[in-house]
Amino acid sequence: MLQILCDSWRKSEKETVQIASAALEEAVDFFQNNGFYSCCARCGAADKETDSYVIGKTHTCLCKECAERESIRLQEEKSGRNWKNVLSGILGAVLLLLVGTAVKVLLRDTELPFVMFTAIILGLCACAGYKWLGKGITAKEIPILIILLLVFVWLAHQASYAVDAAEYWEEPFWLTYCYLLTVPPSEYLTETAGYWTELIFTAAVACVTAAILALVVIKNEKDSSVLCKL
Repeated sequence: MLQILCDSWRKSEKETVQIASAALEEAVDFFQNNGFYSCCARCGAADKETDSYVIGKTHTCLCKECAERESIRLQEEKSGRNWKNVLSGILGAVLLLLVGTAVKVLLRDTELPFVMFTAIILGLCACAGYKWLGKGITAKEIPILIILLLVFVWLAHQASYAVDAAEYWEEPFWLTYCYLLTVPPSEYLTETAGYWTELIFTAAVACVTAAILALVVIKNEKDSSVLCKL
């Protein structure tokens, strides 16, 4: 069948469709003669009439009853989000943002490639964590995600400075970290321009990354919740 389609590739569209249809009929006859039969992909019933459906980007064959149940299930999933999903999403984002903070501390280099890399990691962790435990994300929840991300960008930024400051002052890290959280950077830095530039750049890149990923997730969830009959 593949050879027939390849040979017809350079022919006219009408001839190609005719040859493809003939090849498909031969394939169907072959499967039927060897014991294959059509059935519903959900209930497996072979005595019910089935139709072709597309759920998101997945093609399947369903009987009328299973198609109705699948449609109801998709609608319930789409409208079933509540405050529990939001809290779970926040928890997931926090857990993965802790990982992103660790990466920021380990790669506490002020050069642009390192700063951009850690910013992207923070944005990725925020979106992935929210989707992980929140079972998805909606457009209304993106501001929550961005606010949480900005908080962790600042915490991670301070933590990266606290490591070097603790070594310089020969003080425990947590004591130094708590101190840096409570005072402005002008109290411990002679030049603050680099501090603010790195912080603003990290926040901007992280937020853009998280927003783009969130929109992609929303689009994929929207596509996967659509049941279309062919």
